Amino acid sequence: PFLVSRSPADVMIWLPTLSEAPPLSLTSPAERRRKLVVVDERDAVEPKYKGDDYLAYFKRSFVSKRDGVVLDRGPTAASTKRLRYFPVQYSVADAYYADPPTTTDGKDRPYDVVCTLRVGRGEFQARARVLQWTREAMLRLDLSGYAGELDKGS
Repeated sequence: PFLVSRSPADVMIWLPTLSEAPPLSLTSPAERRRKLVVVDERDAVEPKYKGDDYLAYFKRSFVSKRDGVVLDRGPTAASTKRLRYFPVQYSVADAYYADPPTTTDGKDRPYDVVCTLRVGRGEFQARARVLQWTREAMLRLDLSGYAGELDKGS
């Protein structure tokens, strides 16, 4: 349903949390090294995809935590560079922009803060605390925005 064209793609983005295997059209390790971009959204020390035949690997978290306490750390900075791992950012501060922030259509952003952490039914206690702190700061600082879950996850 997402295929727009049958012509060869320059890169293919694969989310291993949504499907178990890389795109079937990438049949050889050499082709995967040229075209496969992995976006691993799991919070875990180990990468979901164990192969090294990819162009780049974006990973959300390299630690295992329980209730905000780090239980295990992931690879070193040197090994992540060698393995072509890159972090997925959680947020962006206005200080990182050269010009005032706008949306993709050029309009000013409508909210000061957006925090969409999924807290589940108690299994993500650290996230629940961050979400609560965000809500409290929004009230105290009179900031506009949204703080709450958008969906229940995959």
